[in-house]
Amino acid sequence: DQQFDQSQLWADQFQGWNDPNDIDNMNWDSYMQAIDPTKTNDPEYEFSENNPYIQQEPSENKNDDNVNYFEEGLRLMQSGNLNEAILAFEACVKKEPERSEGWRYLGICHADNENENGAISAYLKCNQLDPYDLDALLQLGVSYTNEIDPFRALNYLKQWMGNHPDYSMLADEADLKQQEPKIKPGILGGWSGSKEEHKKVVALFNKALSVNPTDSELHSVLGVLYNITSEFDIAENHFKKAIQSSPKDPSLWNKLGATQANGGKCKDAIRAYSKALQLKPNYVRALSNLGISFANQDMHKEACQSYLASLKLNSSADSVWDHLTMSLMHLNRGDLVELCKHKDVKYFRNHFDF
Repeated sequence: DQQFDQSQLWADQFQGWNDPNDIDNMNWDSYMQAIDPTKTNDPEYEFSENNPYIQQEPSENKNDDNVNYFEEGLRLMQSGNLNEAILAFEACVKKEPERSEGWRYLGICHADNENENGAISAYLKCNQLDPYDLDALLQLGVSYTNEIDPFRALNYLKQWMGNHPDYSMLADEADLKQQEPKIKPGILGGWSGSKEEHKKVVALFNKALSVNPTDSELHSVLGVLYNITSEFDIAENHFKKAIQSSPKDPSLWNKLGATQANGGKCKDAIRAYSKALQLKPNYVRALSNLGISFANQDMHKEACQSYLASLKLNSSADSVWDHLTMSLMHLNRGDLVELCKHKDVKYFRNHFDF
């Protein structure tokens, strides 16, 4: 009866990797694009309408040129105000379209705000402007894993390794620096070839650990890679090692929680999400993940409180409204299910403490 988070939980998502009979579940369009980079179908970034930071009309006010939207975005992001931070970073990249780090931070805000498509389109723009931006390559690997797109995830994680000053020599040795995999587009060959590719990339990252056993980014990538193949215990250990090196990184605690939830360890997951929220109280994704772990333990009242706390910060996360609806149905609150259509948390204030 477990409910899985469509955006973050990786449990049943790569059936084709684990069972050849499930080959129909593979994302073949994505596979074909991965082996033929000329056929890319990357999403264009969609800017918010009515952004108060962007002057719609050319104004006489020259102060606008002096505003540092990037610094403002960082300040808002650190204070946990992601919706405002997104608007500030959008103003930054409108004013300085070539500023790759502005695009990267825009992507990070969207990812933390449960908007994977916005995140991916911003990271891709950053990657286009600066193919050597290691953080963007890593984030693309994680985002495409969340989006159940292992081919692209592996491609960006390989590029991360190939461009990393400490580890690029390993990529050269393993001949993985090339953009185009050597797999030919036969369907069955593609399946086993991708699995082989995954093994190669995992071996490469494990080899890099022998160079630097405490690199939290290596452990984090391995955690993601082992999630792809549903090896949750190994993934969990890697995230724990990453946390030993970076104990104050809330995104690592969130990834640890998602991995534990995937492996059926919901109580451990709740502890990990709680730690992420202690470090970053307005962490939208951790709040919605926490709700899912409560729901998986039939603690639907607590699940509703977590979902509503998440939606209070980002009311446009449709998947979280879906989860809220499910938990309300479990609580036999059909009257409140009706209120979900308004997509406004104020209707729930008299019913839940959030």
